[in-house]
Amino acid sequence: MHGLCVNGKVDEAFGMLKRMENEGIDPDTITFNILIAGLRKQGRFEEGIKLLEEMRGKGCDPNAGSYQEVLYCFLDAQRFVEAKEFMSWMISKGWPEFCIVQGVDSWAVQRKSGAGCGLGFKADDKTRLSSEDGDVEAHPQKHVSEKSSHFCISYEEIVDN
Repeated sequence: MHGLCVNGKVDEAFGMLKRMENEGIDPDTITFNILIAGLRKQGRFEEGIKLLEEMRGKGCDPNAGSYQEVLYCFLDAQRFVEAKEFMSWMISKGWPEFCIVQGVDSWAVQRKSGAGCGLGFKADDKTRLSSEDGDVEAHPQKHVSEKSSHFCISYEEIVDN
């Protein structure tokens, strides 16, 4: 499935998903993450966002990678208000603000478009997001939740490397 998505054959990957389900094999989080990433890479952002809901509807719990890909869908589509709302929703569900800010920072660095792309988030020493200015700052946090640690990378690592 990953190979199909990487090679731009997302529709074939969805065909494989249907065959799996017809054979009684339930897709897991990784399966959905691969599909969301594949849709995103094809510019099919709306489908990627909807797939997160479908995933939950099938009783499959999204992980940090799922939310990161959906956040990237909003950002790639330049739907910044919805991206901000999605990040606020993530915070309300217990995802560390620090990781969310770094996810945005990582996205911005990948695209060389400037940190935060005008989202106006700022991480203060308490790792709270605010919209006081247009910068995204990341401050070290002593404890990062296990559920999000695999996509939390140090902003300093990005800048230094």
